[in-house]
Amino acid sequence: MKTLKDIIQRKLLVVGIGNALRGDDGAGCEVVNRYRREYGAGNPRIRTLDAGTAPENFVREIMSPPPETILFIDAAETGGRPGAIQIFTEKDIVGVGISTHNLSLKTFITYLKGAWPDKKNLPDIYVAGIQTKTTKFGEGLSEPVSSAVDILVGGLAEPVRVAGI
Repeated sequence: MKTLKDIIQRKLLVVGIGNALRGDDGAGCEVVNRYRREYGAGNPRIRTLDAGTAPENFVREIMSPPPETILFIDAAETGGRPGAIQIFTEKDIVGVGISTHNLSLKTFITYLKGAWPDKKNLPDIYVAGIQTKTTKFGEGLSEPVSSAVDILVGGLAEPVRVAGI
């Protein structure tokens, strides 16, 4: 199984997915936004994108400049404890309740790979799923999911801290 440390070694695009109005469903976007607030462009190998509930509206931004690796971060229903983080390959996400949004993430990844301009240089694609506690409207992140967001932001920022940037 890949770890976040393995994934961030290459040119990485981190795509946060979620709806901040639905409790823990906003976790993916919160990771991206906290990372930006705390570290800005501290690591030139990491780009971030807050795709909200519709990553399909950001295909151009995802493809240009082309990343070597894409990490989607989204709320997940994996049956784990709230706040548990699991990293999936694109093959792993079949049958996992990864998204609560209009287009399933698996369908979007299939579309993205089909539309990718350079088929010889397809990016590696991973999904970090954060087990939700609540997705009720009007609630912020639960404590366990907020802690998971902190862990992911810290993991993405580790190369920034090591380099002293």
